[in-house]
Amino acid sequence: MILFLDFDGVLHPETIERESELLCCRTHLWAVLEAVPTVEVVFTTTWRRKYRVEELVNLVTVGGGEHLANRFVGATPEVLRNEFGDTYRCREMECLAWLNGNGQSSREWVAVDDMAYWFSFPQPRLVLIDPATGLTANDVDRIVALLRNIE
Repeated sequence: MILFLDFDGVLHPETIERESELLCCRTHLWAVLEAVPTVEVVFTTTWRRKYRVEELVNLVTVGGGEHLANRFVGATPEVLRNEFGDTYRCREMECLAWLNGNGQSSREWVAVDDMAYWFSFPQPRLVLIDPATGLTANDVDRIVALLRNIE
């Protein structure tokens, strides 16, 4: 099972007031990974344009999640916008491109993101997060339930 992970609006609220709030919800991600030990994570965040995968792994595991570092297996490629310059479904296309490009096209997947527009609708594999709060304990329960249901 692959979990495609966004950062902004997921691992911290979309709008933060202090730098110390960056990635403040990562402990909820750790809870998901501990509850479903077969899940591997692929980064879909735009942060992948600025940081190498190893750096992203360090950012999301530092402070108590270091034992989960081996569960992070890559980052999605960039997919160009459609012919109209629109981003509709772009994140979903990036997820599918990663699966196909890594010989994983038959593998089950779930995306955790705060942008519904970047996925087809309805998208049963998307767990939509409130960007005002980022990942919460209730979201952890929803993600774990979906992952266990798909396994």
